[in-house]
Amino acid sequence: MTARVDFLAGRVDREGLRAEEDRAILTALRHQRECGLDVLTDGEFRRASFVTEDGEAEGFAEAPYRHARVVSGRLQPLGRIADVEASFMRDHAEGSFKITLPSPVLLAQAAFRSDAGGGAGVSSPELIADAATILAGEAARLAAGGVPYLQLDAPGYARWADPNLAGIDRDELMRVAIAGDNRVLEAARAGGAMTAVHC
Repeated sequence: MTARVDFLAGRVDREGLRAEEDRAILTALRHQRECGLDVLTDGEFRRASFVTEDGEAEGFAEAPYRHARVVSGRLQPLGRIADVEASFMRDHAEGSFKITLPSPVLLAQAAFRSDAGGGAGVSSPELIADAATILAGEAARLAAGGVPYLQLDAPGYARWADPNLAGIDRDELMRVAIAGDNRVLEAARAGGAMTAVHC
């Protein structure tokens, strides 16, 4: 979206970006209703990627060699992750809607780089567990706030089947990853939301 490019370049402020996101989402909702969809989505138009904005947790540092962030310490929540998305959908969906959250393991796969000067002694299992704590808390708040459907995006499991991926304990990571996903899903279900997983 041009507005996001302009925002990152400093040509548009956050209020201007939010206004453009609102317009795009309202258009998407109208098209979905016209198509007769039962459960609507905002298209994740407020996100730079489907993994969400990771700025709502401390423990990240800028990677000097690429436009990304790596883990520099234990993750701690700084604020809500999808509250703005959920609030807008509650006001404008005019029916059932879903909110998506990333699997905790996605943050580990995308952000943990032992060769990037990050890590600060944080292993991937610890990172997954930290992310699961943050995301389970968010899932519980979303469900309590009236989000009817919560989808967990978890397309990263197949990566561990790569025989060229060395230096990791696949069995341990798989156990930790599944446990992390289950924490998020259970928190959402406990609050009354229906859950789904995108693999």
